[in-house]
Amino acid sequence: MVNLTTVSPNTTEVAKHHVEEKQSAILFFIFCCCAVGALVRRLLKGFKIRLPYTVVLLVLGILFGLLSGQYEEIHIYAKVVDSDPHLILHIFLPVLIFESAFAMDFHTFVKTFVQVVVLAIPGLALASVFTCLLARYLFTYGWNWNEGMMFGSILSATDPVAVVALLSDLGASKKLAMVIEGESLLNDGAAIVFFNVFLKLTTEDSGISGGEIVLYFLQVALLGPLWGYVMAKCTLFFLSRVFNDALIEITITLASTYLTYYIGEEFLKVSGVLAVVVLGVRMSAEKTMISPEVEKFLHR
Repeated sequence: MVNLTTVSPNTTEVAKHHVEEKQSAILFFIFCCCAVGALVRRLLKGFKIRLPYTVVLLVLGILFGLLSGQYEEIHIYAKVVDSDPHLILHIFLPVLIFESAFAMDFHTFVKTFVQVVVLAIPGLALASVFTCLLARYLFTYGWNWNEGMMFGSILSATDPVAVVALLSDLGASKKLAMVIEGESLLNDGAAIVFFNVFLKLTTEDSGISGGEIVLYFLQVALLGPLWGYVMAKCTLFFLSRVFNDALIEITITLASTYLTYYIGEEFLKVSGVLAVVVLGVRMSAEKTMISPEVEKFLHR
C-alpha cells in the first residue's frame, strides 16, 4: 500500500515566508554593518583615537557572535554566515585586489620587487611550517603533516585590503608600505598554491610526485602573471581608443578585472589573484591612458 504525502498550501506559504524573512535579515545586517563601520571610523577620528577602526570592528563582530549564540532574536541576523563563501569571494575579491594593485606606485614596486617576492614565497612557507607545528602539537585534532600544512597556508595569507587601510591610517613610509602591500597581494596567490598542493597530497591515495608539484607551481605562479599581462595589454589597447568617456572606461576596466580572474581560475587553471595583481600593476604604469575622473573612481 502506497502512502501519498501531500504538502498543504499553508505549509508552502510558511516556508516561503521564512526564506523571505531570512533574506531580509541578511540584507538588514549587511547595511547595518556598513553604517556601524562608518560610525566607528568617524568616532575614532573625531576623538583622535589612534586605533585602526578594523580592530574595533573585529571586537564588535566577536561580541555580536557571542550574543547571537545566546539570543535567538539576534541569531536570525547572523544567518549571513550561511551564505555561499565562494560566491562572496568571487564577487568581492577581484575588484578589491585590482584596486590595491592599481593604487601602487609602479616604479617603487619595481624597486622593492625582490623583497616582496622573498616575503611572499619563502616567508609564507616559513610561516606555514611554524603554524603547522603549533597546530600539530598544541591542538588535539590528530592532524598529519599535510593537513597541518593546509591549515598553516590558510592562516599565513594576509589580507591586502586590511593591510592597506592600516598602513594609511598609521602613516607608514612609502617604501615600507609598498613592501608590505606588495607582499600581502602576492602571498595570496602563493597561499592558494601551497594549499592545493597539500590538499592533493591529502586526498589522492597515490599522492603526487615532486615533478608534478614543480609543474603545478610553474603553471599557477608563472602563467597567472603572464595571463594578467596579456589582459592588461588588451585592456589598455581598448582604453587608448576611448577619449574622455567615463562610462565606457569604467565598464571596460571592471569587465577586464572579472574576466581576468574568472578565465584564469576556471579555464586556464592559473592563479586568478596573481593575474589580477599584474593587471592592476601594469595598468598603474600606464595611467595616462585613463581619464583623470575615471582614475579617481578606480581608487575608491
